[in-house]
Amino acid sequence: MALKRRQENIEIKQKMVSAINLLIDQKELNQPEAAKFLGVSQPRISNLKNGIVEAFSVDMLLKILSQFGYVFEFNYLQVVESEMKITMTFNKDNIQLANMIK
Repeated sequence: MALKRRQENIEIKQKMVSAINLLIDQKELNQPEAAKFLGVSQPRISNLKNGIVEAFSVDMLLKILSQFGYVFEFNYLQVVESEMKITMTFNKDNIQLANMIK
């Protein structure tokens, strides 16, 4: 059970990292610019760009996403015991990024 939860945590972080990378790309920020904008070091941005999710907590990724001005809505759905689904919607100025984690 602990291994499954760890895998679910990694999957959540992978979705969040993907959203952050999309936002960085949309703003056309290079790594030093992204680091300054987000208030983190350039090596942290390198970790994001390289998908090194183990370097981040969910809290840290939420903080980074909030730097882009997004608010978060989490929806938890009761599902079969062996399956977890969480939807995350990031809203800013009527633009939405949505992730579905299975």
